[in-house]
Amino acid sequence: MGTLDSWKLLRLVKLNFGISGKLEALVGYVDINFRLMCDEGKSYVVKLTEGIHMVDFHVSQVHILEELHRNYENAPFPYPVKSCNGNYYEIVRIDDKEFVLRVFTWLEGELFAKCTRSRELYTDLGAVLGKMNKILLKVEPRLLNDRYYEWDLQNASLSRPLIKYIIDPVNCRIAQYFFQQFEIFIAPVLPRLRKGIIHADANDYNLLVQENKISGLIDFGDSVYSPLVNELAIALSYALMGMDNPMDWVKNVVTGYHDELPLEEKELDILYYLIGTRLAVIIAHSALNRSQQPENEYLVISEKPAVNLLHKLIEINPKHFTDVVRDACGYKRRHSGNPKEIMAMRKSYVTPSLNISYNKPIQMVKAAFQYMYSFDGKTYLDCVNNICHVGHNHPGIVEAACRQMATLNTNTRYLYDELGNYAMMLAGKFPEPLNVVYFVNSGSEAGDLAQRIVREVTGQRNMIVVNHAYHGNTLAGIEASPYKHKGIGSNVRPDHIYKLEIPDGYRGKYLYNDPEAGRKYAKEVDIVIQQIKNKNEGLGAFYCESIIGCGGQVVLPVGYLKNIYASVRKAGGLCIADEIQVGFGRTGNAFWGFELQDVIPDMVVIGKPMGNGHPIAAVVTTAEIADRFNTGMEFFSSFGGNPVSCVIGKAVLEVIEDEDLQDHALKTGEAFRNMLQELQQRYPVIGDVRGYGLFIGVELIEDDEKSPATSLAKQVIEAMKDKQILLSTDGPHNNVLKIKPPLPFDRSNAERVVSELDAVLSKNR
Repeated sequence: MGTLDSWKLLRLVKLNFGISGKLEALVGYVDINFRLMCDEGKSYVVKLTEGIHMVDFHVSQVHILEELHRNYENAPFPYPVKSCNGNYYEIVRIDDKEFVLRVFTWLEGELFAKCTRSRELYTDLGAVLGKMNKILLKVEPRLLNDRYYEWDLQNASLSRPLIKYIIDPVNCRIAQYFFQQFEIFIAPVLPRLRKGIIHADANDYNLLVQENKISGLIDFGDSVYSPLVNELAIALSYALMGMDNPMDWVKNVVTGYHDELPLEEKELDILYYLIGTRLAVIIAHSALNRSQQPENEYLVISEKPAVNLLHKLIEINPKHFTDVVRDACGYKRRHSGNPKEIMAMRKSYVTPSLNISYNKPIQMVKAAFQYMYSFDGKTYLDCVNNICHVGHNHPGIVEAACRQMATLNTNTRYLYDELGNYAMMLAGKFPEPLNVVYFVNSGSEAGDLAQRIVREVTGQRNMIVVNHAYHGNTLAGIEASPYKHKGIGSNVRPDHIYKLEIPDGYRGKYLYNDPEAGRKYAKEVDIVIQQIKNKNEGLGAFYCESIIGCGGQVVLPVGYLKNIYASVRKAGGLCIADEIQVGFGRTGNAFWGFELQDVIPDMVVIGKPMGNGHPIAAVVTTAEIADRFNTGMEFFSSFGGNPVSCVIGKAVLEVIEDEDLQDHALKTGEAFRNMLQELQQRYPVIGDVRGYGLFIGVELIEDDEKSPATSLAKQVIEAMKDKQILLSTDGPHNNVLKIKPPLPFDRSNAERVVSELDAVLSKNR
C-alpha cells in the first residue's frame, strides 16, 4: 500500500479500534500485514484481508486463540484485540474495496528462520505444538470442519497439477514422486487417523524465538480440522530446511511433541511421506507464484530450502526415518523381513542357478530414482541398474502403467490406439530405413526373433559374434553368447557361431594410439567369412553390441562397424545391432550406440531400459526385411505389444525427452570419466577408464603387464557395497568395474562414488 493508503489504514484503525501509532509493513501470503507501533512503546499486528467471504473463518480463529489462552500458561500465541464496538473484526472500505480489519497483540522474538538452532529449541518446538494440539482437541471441530483448503496436507492432491510450473525437471520429478506416494500409500490411511484442529503452518517465519525457546507461534490463517500428525509433518518440513543432516534434528521435535501428546505408531509410519508431500506442495505453489508474481520474493521464500531438503529426503531410506521416530517415541521398530529367512525360502523353492550379488546379500524393500532402500534402513546409490533407465519407480512410468492397467490390457489380435502410437513414436527414433517394429517381452526373446528372421531372410544360420558377448538366455541366445556357452557348466557347442576378437583398445592387439585400430580389428571378419565359404556355406548375420558390455564395457574403435558391415553385406549377411544395454540415450552422444559408429544396421535388438523395469522389448528392422519375413506363418507374442507395455514404453520415451536425460547422461558421464581419470593418475591399479555417457568401465590391473586384478576388483565391489554404493564387475577376467546407473544419477552422485573409490583404493595400495 502506498503512503495515502497507509494514512487511510491508520485512520481506520484509530476509528475502529481506538489505537494509533506508526505502521511498518510486514510480509504476508494472503493477508496484508502491518506492525502498528504506538507512542507508549506497545505494538500490535494489523491484518487487512480483502473480501468478507471468510468472516466465519476469522471468527473461528478467535475461538481457537481464546481456548489456547485459557488453557496454556504464558501462551506463546497472539491474542485478538476487540474493536470499539466489542467485535474482533470490522468491515471497512478502502478505495471502493471491502476488507476485514483485525488487530492482534504483538509477540516479541527473533524469527525462527534467522535464529541460532539448538537441540533444546527443536524439542521445545515439538512440545509447543503437542501441547497446543492437545488443548485444541477439546475445541468443537465444526468450527473448521467444512474448510476445504489446498494447503491442508490431507488435500495435498489439489496441488499436484501445479507441478507443471516447476521448470527444473529434477525438482519436478521428485515432487511428482512424493505426490504419487501420497496418493497411493498415504491418502487412504489418513481417514483412519486421529483428527483435530491444527495450526497447519508452523513455518520458520511464523515461529518466534527468545532465550532458546519458542516465544511465539503466529498467523492462524491456515488452521484446519485435519489429522494431528499433519501438524508435526508441516513443522518438520520447515524446521529441517537448511540443516546439513536432517535426521540429526528430527528426533528432538518428535520427542518434544510426543511428551505432550503421545503419537500413535500408525502416525509415525507415514511421517516421512507427509514431510515429502508438504515439501512438494511448497515447491509447486512457489513455481506457480513465480510464474504469476515474479517480483514477490516472499511468495517463493521457502522454495530453494524446500528443494534442497527434498533432495536430501529422497536420499534417506524411509525405513530409517521411521525407525528413528519410533525410537524417539519408545516404540519397537517394525521389521520388514529377514534376509536369512528369505534366503532359506529362496534356496528351498527357487532354482539354485539364480545368482545373487555380494558375499552378504542385500534385502531391498523400496527404491526411488538412483537410490535403493534396504530393509535395515540403509540407502544404496545404484550405479549398475540400467534396466530402470529413467529411475526406479519414476512417477511418470508408474502413473502411465496404473492408468492403462485400469483401462485395457489385451493382445495384438484386437485394435487399440496404444500399439500404433507407440510403434510410430519408437520408429521415429531410428534412422531410415529402420521403420518396422516387432514387439516381444524381453531382450532375449528379441534376440531370438532376430536370429529367426536372419534364417528366413538369408537362408543361412551361420552367425558372427564378438567373443565374450552376451545376447540372451534362450537357446539361440546362449548359442550366440560366448559369455555363456564358453563359461562354467555349459555343454552348448554351437558350430554355426563364429567369434571375433574383442576390439579392445586397451589390452587387445591394436591399441588406442593406433588410428587404424578399427579397420585392423575389422579385417578379422574377412578371415571368418572365408572360413564359412570354405565349408560351402553362407553367412547369416553379424551380431554385435554397439558397445561391448559383458566383454568389459569396451568402446568400439572408430570405423570398426563400418568396415565389418561392408564385408558382411558383401557376403550376403545381415547386420544386427544389440542396443539392449546402451540404447535410449545412455551414451549421451547419441540415442543409439550404433550411431557412434556412423552406421545403420539391418536390425536392432532393444529391451531392458525400454520399459524401465517392465518386460518389453523389440526388434526394429526395415520394411524390405519385414516383407521377406512375412512368409504366411503368423508372428504372434501373447504379451508383446499389449497396451500396458506400449503405454509404459511411450512414457519412457517421453520422460527421456521431457527431462533431457540424454544430454544429462552426456554431461554427467563426461564429468564422471574426468574424475575417474584424475583418480587413475594416482592409482596405477586403474589401468583404463572408458565409455560414453553413463556407460563406463574402469579396468583394474596388478602391474605394468596389465595382469587383470580380478581379486582386487571383487574386493572393491564388496567394499563399495559396505559404503552403500552398488557396483559390479564384468569382462573376460571380471576385473572391470561396470558403471551403468539409472539416468537420474547426477554429478554429486559421481563425486561421491569417486571419493569412496579413492578411500577404498587407498587401503589397497
